[in-house]
Amino acid sequence: MEELSRLVQRLTDTSCDIETRRKAVEGIRDSQELWHTKEYGKFLEQFLDPVITQLTNTQPQFQDTELHKLRSSLLEVLSKLPPNEVLRPYARKVLQLCLQLLNSDNQANGVVAMRLLLDIAKGLVRTSAQGYEQVFSDAVDFITRLYSHFPETYSQAFITSPANLPNDFSHTFRSLKMVAEAPLPLMFLIQLFPALAKARVPAMVPSMIAAVCQRGPDISALPGPPPAFWEHERLRLEREQMERREKGLAAGPGADSRWHEQVQDKWREALLGAIQDLKIGQVNNLWRLLLYSSIHLLWCKASVACKRGCWLAFAKIQTVVPLCPSSVFRPVDR
Repeated sequence: MEELSRLVQRLTDTSCDIETRRKAVEGIRDSQELWHTKEYGKFLEQFLDPVITQLTNTQPQFQDTELHKLRSSLLEVLSKLPPNEVLRPYARKVLQLCLQLLNSDNQANGVVAMRLLLDIAKGLVRTSAQGYEQVFSDAVDFITRLYSHFPETYSQAFITSPANLPNDFSHTFRSLKMVAEAPLPLMFLIQLFPALAKARVPAMVPSMIAAVCQRGPDISALPGPPPAFWEHERLRLEREQMERREKGLAAGPGADSRWHEQVQDKWREALLGAIQDLKIGQVNNLWRLLLYSSIHLLWCKASVACKRGCWLAFAKIQTVVPLCPSSVFRPVDR
């Protein structure tokens, strides 16, 4: 514990550079054996507040900077903490941090924050949901905004030129991967707060149906790498050549025809990754939310138009990915 105290002190020392603080986080991460012993409580007392303060007081990064690596390392440690009774006194703080990151951070950290929120909800909120109503409300607010940005995110990725594909450094609201991650935590929170869900979730159904029914892009018609992508890859090549020269090695080939082919291949791979995120998000939204939540919670209360929309969306996605018997959803004529 003395070594842990020194590492935490180094982490919170503003005179230390980011690299020193990141190494301190790595040392804290290596103390995982404490998390499964009676020392876990003392570990949380020393570690949790400084980490939350670091993530709260430093700015989210939308480029691959050293500060981004530090923030990601801190969040990674938080995501690995066992969500047991020892963590319960800190659960509200961790959930509030997750919601803050979801609303302000990049895709990479947003995905981790979403999964951490779900783990805390499963491990601690499920057994005692009273007092966590605001968590449900804030989570629904985030997911509502996420779906409201979906048309623009899709357009920027696959329609406008130059294309702007979502990536790990995109804002959470501009992320197809976040759309894929959102349904499962939302479904779980609906089960914990059914009364609140009846008032909030039906309003989200039309935008979710629109996301599910969005036709995928024509791969053959997608634009090539935009100028910003070429520039990014050129700068990366120059950095690699400089590093090789500093090590006394040959710089290697420059921006020749082979390099151009590699950049084209990398762009196509990024496009296919974005399309995969889109399709996974569409299936997750329908399968995990509409199938369960609409049947068990919203079906009896929803309007006729909402019921028809759910059924039509399910029927449409069934033509692409068969999920379950279509008899689960029945059209409503009155």
